[in-house]
Amino acid sequence: MQFSELVLSVDTVLWPPLVEHLIREEQEHLRQVEHQRNEERQRADRAQEQAEREKERAQQEKERAERAAWRSHARSATGRAVGC
Repeated sequence: MQFSELVLSVDTVLWPPLVEHLIREEQEHLRQVEHQRNEERQRADRAQEQAEREKERAQQEKERAERAAWRSHARSATGRAVGC
């Protein structure tokens, strides 16, 4: 089997890395990736919670505006009835 695109340094050929060293490097890389994934998950969770709070706040504001409009309409309707 030939690997025409494989390029190794002289140091790598003469002094190949120990398997244990390669395993430690890979484990460290996996820890870093896991840490980044956890941070991204937490960020996404916080963004989702913020979106839910904003949606709830918007719903409350809509309900408040509807109640205010209803009260205003009710007052103007009773004012017209009294003025008749």
